Amino acid sequence: MRKIYCLAFFLLLTVAGLHLKANNVANVNHAFGNKIGEVNVVQMLDVDHTDSTQMSVCDSVVWRGRILTQSGMYRDTVEDETTHEVTEYVLVLTVRHSSGSVFQAVGCDSYEWHGVTYTESTLEPTFVETNSVGCDSVIALHLMLYHSSYATDEITACDSLVWNGNTYYESTDTPRYYDLNEVGCDSILSLNLTILNSTHNSETQVACSEYSWNGQLYTAAGTHTYNYVNAAGCNSTDTLHLILNNGGYSEAVDACESYTWNGQTYTESGVYTYVYEDEGCTAVDTLHLTILNNTSSVVEVEACDSYEWHGVTYTESTQAPTYLEINSVGCDSVIRLHLTISHPEFTSESVLACESYVWNGNTYTETGDYTYVYDEAVCLSVDTLHLTILQNTYSVENHVACDSYEWHGVTYTESTQEPTYLEI
Repeated sequence: MRKIYCLAFFLLLTVAGLHLKANNVANVNHAFGNKIGEVNVVQMLDVDHTDSTQMSVCDSVVWRGRILTQSGMYRDTVEDETTHEVTEYVLVLTVRHSSGSVFQAVGCDSYEWHGVTYTESTLEPTFVETNSVGCDSVIALHLMLYHSSYATDEITACDSLVWNGNTYYESTDTPRYYDLNEVGCDSILSLNLTILNSTHNSETQVACSEYSWNGQLYTAAGTHTYNYVNAAGCNSTDTLHLILNNGGYSEAVDACESYTWNGQTYTESGVYTYVYEDEGCTAVDTLHLTILNNTSSVVEVEACDSYEWHGVTYTESTQAPTYLEINSVGCDSVIRLHLTISHPEFTSESVLACESYVWNGNTYTETGDYTYVYDEAVCLSVDTLHLTILQNTYSVENHVACDSYEWHGVTYTESTQEPTYLEI
């Protein structure tokens, strides 16, 4: 029976495909009283009972009083002191391992990690989760926290202030300017602004010849200013609009043909004055007048059949149309149109000619239609020639006579071949 148990145990090892290495066997301290791997021959005890267990653990396990940290097959045999029966305990162990890692983080002011908010740099926090083999994975947080910076601009300005691209006209403590500081965190700059106001007074005064204002005597009319620093410490400006009636006013005028001034019409260039009383002061107005003249001109035009002038088409000669525009001095310029309309001529003639025909300097020897184009005033005229060329004929008369022969009024007494006679 005991031999059967031993044989069955070795068959179990073969079927499981387990090959005990020396380092695994060395961990079995109670295998039949000897450590497998230390000797080549193991003394096998007869086993009455076998108790086999499969186990998968994380990192280590305590089995039968021993701490096991590596995967493998472990055995232990125990002999009962009373019955002397031997029981073999077999453990097929798989050891999975926990893992650890470091999470590096950088933040500004505060950092939240797994539900906890940290406000200072730290290397202490850890977080445990399950890794891919089902064991603990311990993650350590290495946190570097930098801090935002805060500053306030205390500024007092007159009337307005341009601050970081914005213009402020009223006192305020609400503007904020956001930037990044040297460590990459928020840099918040606050503005505490006090606006003081400058002074701007304006007045209009009328005087005859002079006026004293802020310690200054003015003898010329116009707009005058006085600059000073007011009680708030701001640059201020007062304005005086001064009207002086002692000399009236002077003006220069360019007019076309004539100009009416103070009820008087002037047609010549010159300097004219007008004296009057104004609020108790003697005033003299002066006019520097330049009289400019209207101009007129005539446009002589010759055209053929028709002519368009300023949007109007004319088909007959005329001298009536006029056109008004502004000349170089800004006055009226009247332009009159003297228009001569010519019409082209078209003549046609039929001619019968013998042998050739000369027409308008050209000699024609063949029948046909010929044209001659020429300028008649500003028009092109066309003459047409319908020419028929006729051919002369020639014949010989033979005559035999005694002593003499009369032919067309001429008497010939000798034989000859020279005489000719022309007929139509």
